[in-house]
Amino acid sequence: MAEVHRQIQNQLEEMLKSFHNELLTQLEQKVELDSRYLSAALKKYQTEQRSKGDALDKCQAELKKLRKKSQGSKNPQKYSDKELQVGLGPAVMTPAAP
Repeated sequence: MAEVHRQIQNQLEEMLKSFHNELLTQLEQKVELDSRYLSAALKKYQTEQRSKGDALDKCQAELKKLRKKSQGSKNPQKYSDKELQVGLGPAVMTPAAP
């Protein structure tokens, strides 16, 4: 009876080792690869968003400067035309949808 129990226990251990080697190890590797991919994708996304934000900030600052100049100017239409040429308008002031 003890011998049969030992054999069953050994078979169970062999099956668990096989299961671990065949399935769990591969899953762990895939999870690691997915983790690396997602980290790289997040970094790329954050870089792109930072770049877009910097460009938006620059445009908003230029628009503010042009509007300030136009308020004190004798010819405010000159600066309104300049805003249109530069491509700055009221749409710049509203945040873009994500």
